[in-house]
Amino acid sequence: MVGLRKLAACHVPRCRVRATSACLTWAAVLLLLGPGLTTTTFAASCGDGQLDSDEQCDAGAANGTPAVCCSTTCAFVQPGTPCEPDGNRCIDQMCLSGGNCGFPEVVSCDDGNACTLEHCDPATRCVFQDVVCQDDDICTQDRCDEDAGCEFRAEPAWICLGAQHARLRLATSGAAGADQVALEWAGGPVAPADLGDPATTTSYAACVYDDQGVVLRLSAPAGATCAGGNPCWTVAPGRRIRYRDSRRPAEHGVTRLTASVSPTPQRTARVDLEAGGPGLFEAERPVGLAPQVSAQVTTSDGACFGATFGPGEIRRNDTKRFEARY
Repeated sequence: MVGLRKLAACHVPRCRVRATSACLTWAAVLLLLGPGLTTTTFAASCGDGQLDSDEQCDAGAANGTPAVCCSTTCAFVQPGTPCEPDGNRCIDQMCLSGGNCGFPEVVSCDDGNACTLEHCDPATRCVFQDVVCQDDDICTQDRCDEDAGCEFRAEPAWICLGAQHARLRLATSGAAGADQVALEWAGGPVAPADLGDPATTTSYAACVYDDQGVVLRLSAPAGATCAGGNPCWTVAPGRRIRYRDSRRPAEHGVTRLTASVSPTPQRTARVDLEAGGPGLFEAERPVGLAPQVSAQVTTSDGACFGATFGPGEIRRNDTKRFEARY
């Protein structure tokens, strides 16, 4: 059979057959090979990474991905299509008319919400986290306003278990160590778990407010130690907790705090607090408290026991003493 390489060398439709070479017309080849002749067509392949004459572009396996501006059909994508040549989702770019990626612009993750912290992660784009508003003041209510951001309001807790019976006494004489506080609270139902474990983890605080703000702040920290290095707290799990500080003045102002839950189905509870020492009250207070006064005992676990006294419950309110009960 005549070699194809020699056939490829033919430049004329006819030539003579010689002893050393052969040159036939393609028509003669077809007659010689007949129906058994097979032909192979070598076509351009889109996606092989080689730019062919009928292709605008060919980025191989990257075709059709944001990494390039080349479609799966080896044509430039529509100008303005987003592209990410380096995989960085924090840089916005767009495809240009010539298939290039350009006009880089840093992504802004600002959602206009003052209560979120935002940043851009190159792999995932914008990430948003809630702002934690905490000023460590036991008597402020910490919240976040979407427009103003963190707000720390010197006002009673919004959610607090109200008392069925309550009594509050505040007294000051101006003499050193003469400030006195007594609060009695009774109500329910209260779950034993609401008392927490102040011997190890649960701190207690007491706050008194009037319409002008905080009147006094008191605390009984978890795990506190008192005279002689002895624990201030004693705990009967599920029934009663007690705090006692016999030092004068008491380190945190509180001299006695007890809370107990009855074993009855009603689960009523009592909370009693006493405090004494110098400088318990804010500035000159409790001189002339505003008409509505609130007292709350709260725990670091989120429990709250509160009482609000209106004009009808206030028995005395002068420069030396405040008394109210219901």
